[in-house]
Amino acid sequence: MNRDSVKQYNINNFISESESLDIVKALGQDNPFLTKKIKEYNVTENYEGFLRHISNQGEGISWQNFIRGEFNTPYIKNDINNPFLFYKGTILDDNTALPNLGLKNEDQTINYFGNTNVSDQFDFTDVYPLTDLGWCKEYLANGNAIQSENDVFKTNTTLEYNTPIKLVKNKDLLPITNFNYKSSVFSQIPNTSNLKTFYENRTIGEQFATEGNVIYNGYNGQLTETQTTSILNTPIFINAIQERPFSG
Repeated sequence: MNRDSVKQYNINNFISESESLDIVKALGQDNPFLTKKIKEYNVTENYEGFLRHISNQGEGISWQNFIRGEFNTPYIKNDINNPFLFYKGTILDDNTALPNLGLKNEDQTINYFGNTNVSDQFDFTDVYPLTDLGWCKEYLANGNAIQSENDVFKTNTTLEYNTPIKLVKNKDLLPITNFNYKSSVFSQIPNTSNLKTFYENRTIGEQFATEGNVIYNGYNGQLTETQTTSILNTPIFINAIQERPFSG
């Protein structure tokens, strides 16, 4: 939220608007006592101080979770602790899954993700290798198109704000690391009889859509420093498969 583009597209106000809409809708007409309390508190400044005050002056569990970056809302906390679920893509087209609420003006949010005019600069939270232009050109998808280090902040080719479902989503909705959809890529039969030779010749242009590079700095084993792996071979994917039988 400290980026210049956030200020440029007024994202703070849109987040505030969405939060207020959620509160108003959630309270409805069935929570007069809570509505009255919120109005009486008249929170306009020092919101964090207010949260600390109502959580037993900072001694309550809600405040302790907050300062540790942990969610208090039960269903959100459950989603974070148990994220291993797959959903069919058709759920996004189901009218019952579409929210009834939305921002009054979504144009700025759409432009925030889709506009190429990004003025962001690196700060102390940005670390290597994304701050290195040479690395970005060589290892990021379509990296040759990157003209300066700051181009890595652009999301117009990878993310978009979907207005029907009110979510930020990948443009292709696929777990991909490389955008290689050439017929020659899908029809190839890699020779894995010699893994060292396989890794040495495994260029990005020949990798499958779910395949990506792994670089082992200082590697001195029998293979090479630069190897490849697949998202299908990652802990997140494997855990999702293992957890599926327990989630119904």
